[in-house]
Amino acid sequence: MEETMLTETEEKFFTDRFEKMSFARTGNDPKEEIIEPEIVDAVPIPSASSSEQKNDSLILSFQQRFHVSPFPLTAEKLEIIVRAIDWEGPQHLGFFYPVELRKECGILIPYPILHFSDVGFQRMLATWNCNSCFFKCQAIGTVLNFYYYLQSNGRK
Repeated sequence: MEETMLTETEEKFFTDRFEKMSFARTGNDPKEEIIEPEIVDAVPIPSASSSEQKNDSLILSFQQRFHVSPFPLTAEKLEIIVRAIDWEGPQHLGFFYPVELRKECGILIPYPILHFSDVGFQRMLATWNCNSCFFKCQAIGTVLNFYYYLQSNGRK
């Protein structure tokens, strides 16, 4: 009994819909009623705290500037980021710049660093701080300072 009642209700619903669709405006008759689109109010998105917004804006600015996400940090990614900002290294090292940069990035990051709390991140910073005078591509320090700035602003 309920199944037939449901079927009849469905039939009536679809029949009404079909009739309304058949009377839809074709655009040829000027007497046809113009149907205005329904305006739906936007659902407000809850705002994040100011510190979260600040951190997200830092990451976003990093991604816009270097066209890569900050993590996972690999030697290849560090090399790409350094090449984007280094204008002095190619002048001093000339033809040897790509090889030297790849070697120094490989020394600093022998395996991927997944986040700021990774031991490899602290090891990389310590290696740079103790041995930066021996590195020929000094722009690496600028990139590492930016990563340190991201870490000190609470980005995890």
